[in-house]
Amino acid sequence: MSTMTTAERRSAFAEMGIDDGFIGYMVTVYEPDEDFTTSFPAVSLFGLAAELAEMLREVYPLAVVSVYQCGLFSGQRTETEAVTERVKRRVIEARDAVSPGLAFLEGIGYRFDKE
Repeated sequence: MSTMTTAERRSAFAEMGIDDGFIGYMVTVYEPDEDFTTSFPAVSLFGLAAELAEMLREVYPLAVVSVYQCGLFSGQRTETEAVTERVKRRVIEARDAVSPGLAFLEGIGYRFDKE
């Protein structure tokens, strides 16, 4: 069993040229009838990704809406945290809408024509 702290482990990995990275969560919507997949950028909070997925299931009842865990590089942390904050803000704004999933998609400017 290792007695290294997280900081010590990261430092040791950095000295060896290894990026220890972090885990992100990506929501995808797969529409089997159209063989079309839409993916949303990874966020750093599983609960946020799960809430977004639930909102999108209401908009796409026949689609497979999934949350995937993905490995990200340390250099992606700043951008992922920024995306997380933007998505969190949109999810909170959409919660009280008649159709939260539709409100979220409209809030991000999603085009429904896929063209």
